[in-house]
Amino acid sequence: MSELNLRQRQARGKVYDQDSLNGNVANHPPSTIASTTLFDVKFARSKLYAHVNSKVGRLSSKIRILFSSMQVALEPVSTLLVIYTPTFYQNLGASFHYIAFFVAVTRSVDIILDPFISYSSDSFRGPFGRRRPFIFVGCFLYALTLIMYLSPPSNLGEISLAIWFGITSMSFFISNSFTSIPYHALGMELSSSYHDRTLLYYTS
Repeated sequence: MSELNLRQRQARGKVYDQDSLNGNVANHPPSTIASTTLFDVKFARSKLYAHVNSKVGRLSSKIRILFSSMQVALEPVSTLLVIYTPTFYQNLGASFHYIAFFVAVTRSVDIILDPFISYSSDSFRGPFGRRRPFIFVGCFLYALTLIMYLSPPSNLGEISLAIWFGITSMSFFISNSFTSIPYHALGMELSSSYHDRTLLYYTS
């Protein structure tokens, strides 16, 4: 958008805003109102994500591969844990009934907490952005809870082992959400280009 066109659109938006305050919105045709509102949204986003818009259409293969590397670490681990850890704990002596109960509780808690994690990441403001701090902290929590999840103490009884399974599995999947939700949201903010986003998520 040229400098002259930008100033014209800004001036039109100011006129519309003043008329809306005076109750004279009817003086503007619907097309003007819609285009002005859309411009306001785009202009605000361009200011908020200036670092993003400067890279539109320029996501290199290196950036796509680096972004996808985290997905390679997250998805296979989570999938394998969901499939094999109940059997793993059952072979260690935990009751299958308790395991099934804690699996249901873990997934229920995960479903409840996911929207709060999303809202917290969307609302966060900081010098490193609103996604990176969550990903950075979440990586350490993810690694710690994963080690605890797969390393139960050897001297636990049937019920104690099942409780360990419940606590560590819940902690792991919460930390997984704490890391992966901002991570997936970050991908949409790396570029405003539909082509770039498609390639990015195709790679990952």
